Amino acid sequence: MATGARHLAGASAEALRRDLLAAAHLWWVALATRDRHPRALADLTVDPSCWDFDAVEQELSGLSPAHELVPTDTVDGTARVDLVRSAGGREHSTARRLILQRGADRNWRVRAIEPVSDGIDPVSDQAGD
Repeated sequence: MATGARHLAGASAEALRRDLLAAAHLWWVALATRDRHPRALADLTVDPSCWDFDAVEQELSGLSPAHELVPTDTVDGTARVDLVRSAGGREHSTARRLILQRGADRNWRVRAIEPVSDGIDPVSDQAGD
């Protein structure tokens, strides 16, 4: 977990969970349908010109946003949503995380994807902060 991150609780945490899951699912659908709706993916991504969406789609093949989420909200307005492998309707291992950033308009956008390995979260920042 990122330094300075805190778990949120209560009604505000539930609203944040819903917002984050909605943003992650919208981004996921926009990635899969970008040929028909390229504007949607651009609107849901921080600095979309820095992304190779074909490579991202290939990297994330077989993964989907987790249905259960314990969001963390950091000082800098970022949160993470796990991408999991699913089989038979059951979620299995977390393989990647979407890093979402809250914009000035209060909407969440995907900023990066980070691999998950042995509790170490090296950030693979697609937007090249």
